[in-house]
Amino acid sequence: MGRHSRWLAPLLLAAGAGSSFALSAPNIDAVFWAHLDPPSGSFDRESALTVPATAVPIEDAARRLLERARVIFSAMVYGHRFRYVPADARRRVAEQFELTPVAEVPFGQQRLAVIDAYRDGDRFVSRLRLQLQPAERAHRDAWGSNAVSHGTGRGDGNRFHGEDGRQEALEDAIRDAVRRALRDQITKPREVTGQLLLWAPPTTTTDAGRFHTTTTIKLVVDRVVPYRVY
Repeated sequence: MGRHSRWLAPLLLAAGAGSSFALSAPNIDAVFWAHLDPPSGSFDRESALTVPATAVPIEDAARRLLERARVIFSAMVYGHRFRYVPADARRRVAEQFELTPVAEVPFGQQRLAVIDAYRDGDRFVSRLRLQLQPAERAHRDAWGSNAVSHGTGRGDGNRFHGEDGRQEALEDAIRDAVRRALRDQITKPREVTGQLLLWAPPTTTTDAGRFHTTTTIKLVVDRVVPYRVY
């Protein structure tokens, strides 16, 4: 375990008591990272002011990293409900996309373990492991059926918005994956609703003040609302 893991383990324990789990349950492993050096002239959304770049304490980066892991693992275990309205220029309809978490992994679970943690340049990096409970394993196994549609998408977010920008990039990638998955299945509908699951940990890079995220999803359509034909 990397020497910086000392920042993560106490935070996991302090956040709350863990719940029981089956020892035979499989794991989900994923690598997460957080910037230690914000982009020059970062924008503070709360104060609406531009603030000078200052080094981020490792403990603060570790907290952000753990919260990010919780968001991603929740999306991989429980998924989201979605509502998608495709853009239609002829009808003057703007694209709309909404995501609602089905459930979330509670912060402070003992079954969320730190495998390694280290500093890599301007990033704090950690490999985390979530041990699945039997019901969670069965849920993902059901989604793993070849009958369930899948899609891959790419999205962008503003790095100057910090973690909000990273989440923006993820949701943009999910929207793109939904659009690609539905494009060959459904003639342009008025609205589509359903559920989706992150099938693999998303990958995120940064370039020129932007987050770039790629993700793969599985999705099930619950309802398709067509346009009426007169």
